[in-house]
Amino acid sequence: MVNVIIDVTPTVGDIWEALECHRTQFGPGNLFRRLPDETVKRLMSREHFTLAWLEPAPGEVRPDLSAGL
Repeated sequence: MVNVIIDVTPTVGDIWEALECHRTQFGPGNLFRRLPDETVKRLMSREHFTLAWLEPAPGEVRPDLSAGL
């Protein structure tokens, strides 16, 4: 279950550049290599996390990773 969704749109360009630096780990058969860059960046614009500690209420989605600490 996803408890935190973070919009990382402002940093997607940096994330994509970092992935481009590691082509051997992110090879030509990877799905992201077969899609247009703009589509991949849109898909990567949200990061999803599941909390393992400070268990949230059922169905609770928190605004950030430190909420409730």
